[in-house]
Amino acid sequence: MLEGFKIHWPNGSDSYYRRSDAGNDCVNCIPMTAPPGLEMVVGLYAKNPGSFSPLVETDCEPNYTPIEKSGEKPYWRNG
Repeated sequence: MLEGFKIHWPNGSDSYYRRSDAGNDCVNCIPMTAPPGLEMVVGLYAKNPGSFSPLVETDCEPNYTPIEKSGEKPYWRNG
């Protein structure tokens, strides 16, 4: 059973959906009815995007938010 998910965007923003007995929490996700699904909101795009992502400025490293409970930051490894 899916209880939720979290997307760590490389510009320091997150999108997530959580279900619990207390209710649902949806942040930076827009529920769509036709077709059914979710539209993700990624935050601000880079003004001068580099080759890594349109969300990361040229000559900058991706910046991910820490993983809950561990405090570690996700990272991208080439190759």
